[in-house]
Amino acid sequence: MKKTNQDNNSTKNNVIDPIDQILDEQNDDNIFYPDENNVLIEYEQIAVISLDSTQKLYAILIPAISEDDEEYAEAVFFEIDEKNKKLHPITDENIIDEIIETYERL
Repeated sequence: MKKTNQDNNSTKNNVIDPIDQILDEQNDDNIFYPDENNVLIEYEQIAVISLDSTQKLYAILIPAISEDDEEYAEAVFFEIDEKNKKLHPITDENIIDEIIETYERL
């Protein structure tokens, strides 16, 4: 997994807002978003999913793996909070299953 140990505030002026980037249908570049320790993690964008049951948007992202890293990266699911410009990790297995089912129907 690629990590950048930079203060999130110092990168805001240099990096496209990850929420705007995720919501831009024309932009499929990797995004950088801080983890719980404020370490920037690089993610590959997979999909943005809207669920009727929750009336919310979700992002499916995969941590980018460096060429030196042999581990397999698993998808990570986030709720997109457009108002506060944040991603919230999803841990509810029922929501994750519904996101996966919706994605597979695309």
